[in-house]
Amino acid sequence: METRGLGSHPLLGEYVTPKEVSQNLQTTARWQHKRTSGGDLRAHQGYRKTKTMLPDNEPAKESKTATNPANDQAGTSSDGNSSNPTEQESGDMAEVDGGNVNNDEDSDSDADTEVGAPQDAADSSEEMDTDLDSDSDSDMSAVEESEVETTEAREAIPVALPEELAELMAGREDATDDDDVVQAILRAREKHREHPPTIEIEDGVASLSLHPEQQLIAIGTFTGDVAIYEYSNENCELKNTHELHMKAIRDIQFNKDGKCLVSSSKDKSILVTDLETGKLKNAWDEAHSSPVNTLYILDENRFVSGCEEGYVKLWDTRQKEPIFSTQVMVDIVNAIISTSDNKHIAVACGGVISTIYTNAARKGFVQSEEYEHDFTCLGTIRSDRKLIAGSAKGTMYVFNWGEIGLHTEQTAGFKQPMCSLLAVSDSCVVSGWEDGKIRANHFFPHQNLGVVGQHSFSVECLDISNDGKIVASAAAAGGHVKFWNIKYLEEMEIFCKRQKKKKYKAENNLPSSKVRNAADFFTDML
Repeated sequence: METRGLGSHPLLGEYVTPKEVSQNLQTTARWQHKRTSGGDLRAHQGYRKTKTMLPDNEPAKESKTATNPANDQAGTSSDGNSSNPTEQESGDMAEVDGGNVNNDEDSDSDADTEVGAPQDAADSSEEMDTDLDSDSDSDMSAVEESEVETTEAREAIPVALPEELAELMAGREDATDDDDVVQAILRAREKHREHPPTIEIEDGVASLSLHPEQQLIAIGTFTGDVAIYEYSNENCELKNTHELHMKAIRDIQFNKDGKCLVSSSKDKSILVTDLETGKLKNAWDEAHSSPVNTLYILDENRFVSGCEEGYVKLWDTRQKEPIFSTQVMVDIVNAIISTSDNKHIAVACGGVISTIYTNAARKGFVQSEEYEHDFTCLGTIRSDRKLIAGSAKGTMYVFNWGEIGLHTEQTAGFKQPMCSLLAVSDSCVVSGWEDGKIRANHFFPHQNLGVVGQHSFSVECLDISNDGKIVASAAAAGGHVKFWNIKYLEEMEIFCKRQKKKKYKAENNLPSSKVRNAADFFTDML
């Protein structure tokens, strides 16, 4: 006998009995309620889980006819028996399993309830609701557990990059890719470093000096050691370490030919060390009566030193005693500089700049007016005809070399101390400031060129390489030596803005006078 399905679920896509249709509809309503309260993914997973709970190998339950509510009302008699023969045959529903026919008692009871027993249908519906509640709760708990497992599994699975991104990560450029951003990124990655990488010193950086001929840098530490590095744009390699002083190094310089290192320390000593072997060539244990703060190299044999008590001494490596010694002021000597002819030196000590002859036969020195703030650094520009002096006030003063009495010009800087100064060209200087910034300034015409680099602490040390393209800097408390490429400063175009002469108005010339015309001011006195 041919059987027909009693009902089909729109999502399950299977023929099921009316009871299963009712159960699935109620369960679907519960899932929809969960989804509207914030569980779209949970409802989807739960619905999929319910579908998988039905065995695939179990045939669907079928019946001869489907129940029609209209026929139920028309064909039901007063004694509760159906008058429609097709509805009476609904009790003959069977389930076929491997060729065996079994009577479906659940199907018979469902058909009787729907056709002739309204009270029994209400009772069975209550039992069905109770069963559905327990089933739905267990299903939702299983759904929540499966959701957590699915989320954890999803987080642990690595995501493979698309082929285009994988090629970019590998550094290969697609010839057909015309994206400007991608091309710019690839070109930037192919660029070489324009300056050496940063050098980290655990003992701190007290002073530094760049070799006059080779790509070497000497770094003095606060423990009295000197580290020699060879630098390049790719890396910085430690070549040697010399243990020289007992206390912190105050200043370190290469001599003119670069074969020796001259270092001064807080322990009042000055040492001359061979660069290759690290052996001492000369040593002055008590060079000054106070810590030696600064050094300046004149030539292969002579150098000048200054201490914290204001004494300046000229030394010759071929002698044990200094050539001369003079006290400029009772203050710390912050900077010493000279011109290319080395005939006399300029010394910044406190708020005074002094010039001293290097010839022992000509004793004495010339001193400038005393300023209210200290001079911290010195530099020369314009073929050694101009002297630039940086101050603790942040102002840079310009002196004529040989006319050191009073400054000729001054540039307003920043309201903080200037710690170091370095002339990088004939008209451009680089200065280190207390805020950690390294700034560049152009003179004649005067113009602030901007910030070259920056440290976290005040920049105490500056030096330039032998080719004039790299500047090395260090902060006293930072423990880092950084390199900056300043080649672009030579290529910058400086525009001179000519100021027009101001036309003074008569009424503004003399505010206390009632005469508007300045030429008639002395008219009444005649």
